[in-house]
Amino acid sequence: MEHFWNGSFQNNYQDYLTLSSDVYDMVETSLDEMKTMGISTVRLPVCFDVWMEKEDDLLKSPYFELLDQIVEWTRFKGLNLIIDYHHGGLIGLDITEEASRLIRHWELIASRYQDTNPDQVFFDLYNEPHDISQFHLERTMRLLIQQLRAIVPNHTFLLGGLEYNNLRSLAQLEPFADQNIIYAFHFYEPFIFTHQGTSWVGSPVATTDIPFPFESSAMPAMNVRVEDTWGEDAWKKYAVLGKPYALFSQIEVARSWSLTNNKPVICSEWGSFYAINDEDRCKYTETMVNIFEELEMPNLFWDWNQNFSLVSAGENQLSNCMKAAWEPEPFFEDIPENLESNIFVYPNPGSDYIFVNVDDIDERISLKIFNSMGGLMYEKNLASHRMVVPIVDYSTGVYFVECIGSDGHRYIDKLFVE
Repeated sequence: MEHFWNGSFQNNYQDYLTLSSDVYDMVETSLDEMKTMGISTVRLPVCFDVWMEKEDDLLKSPYFELLDQIVEWTRFKGLNLIIDYHHGGLIGLDITEEASRLIRHWELIASRYQDTNPDQVFFDLYNEPHDISQFHLERTMRLLIQQLRAIVPNHTFLLGGLEYNNLRSLAQLEPFADQNIIYAFHFYEPFIFTHQGTSWVGSPVATTDIPFPFESSAMPAMNVRVEDTWGEDAWKKYAVLGKPYALFSQIEVARSWSLTNNKPVICSEWGSFYAINDEDRCKYTETMVNIFEELEMPNLFWDWNQNFSLVSAGENQLSNCMKAAWEPEPFFEDIPENLESNIFVYPNPGSDYIFVNVDDIDERISLKIFNSMGGLMYEKNLASHRMVVPIVDYSTGVYFVECIGSDGHRYIDKLFVE
């Protein structure tokens, strides 16, 4: 319920959906198929901002009848439902006015669904904030949460950071005082792979047939439209960033933030453009599934049957390779055997990435890497029993890896970078 641009300008885009019996049948059938596939949670993007008249913010849209029905269907079918405020107006110079409008909208939405089961219905407060400051985002969310708690004291909120719920923004986010929030991030890296050929991104992703994972012999020539855009730099880095371990090391940032702040985190969007070669899409999907499984990270695939469709076009079924991609396997398959230490680093020598393995993660482990002059190159607390550390920018030479447990036990080893 998010493609408002399908509506007409004359009607403020409020006519973007056709509410026929066929639409209701299609939605219910899709929910049945999701349930059959083992899907437990549906995140429903809704363009509330175009449902409400700018002048008085009254709920006049007949689309609420469809949303009411979806709420009832998911309840009956035992599916969790995340109602997502999509394509909001919280940008630009009218931030104060738009923030007030957002709060008024949510007060009406929350009042409508305040009697739903809080263990089954969740509220995603604002999808992909951008073009506003951190100050304005946090201020607006604090006010919004405060107002909503008077209406829905027990429902869980989803909330993410700036720059389209970017992972880096999550890492910079200070947790809110409210204890019933799941912090969300979106992940579409490597972007030149997941969005290759998309018209809305344009020139930076004009090169198509980019494989995943990176394989030099399979790489196409860079499209000339990519030159002098940010896509050219991403293209040059794809040999490193187009590998599974690069994705692991990025998503591990979210896991680390979750453990450090003792807050739940979810990747509420990830996926790839439907027009990408099916075999490469499946390899990417399999990699992501395995990473999320390894890091015990809840996640939601985007989307069901649109531009990043999970199912095959017109069939609402998974392709054979996509079915296989959703069967998780161990992400780390090349762990050295019969090692004496319960903390070890490999490969050694390393080049792009090294992996730090800790057999017992019950204690907190601090990881540091020093160069030969004693300069600190890297410092982080281990977020899981296996950690990926990027060393692609390290010069050739000898480094020292130091792991310190909460009990003071110290492990030091040399790392050779090629």
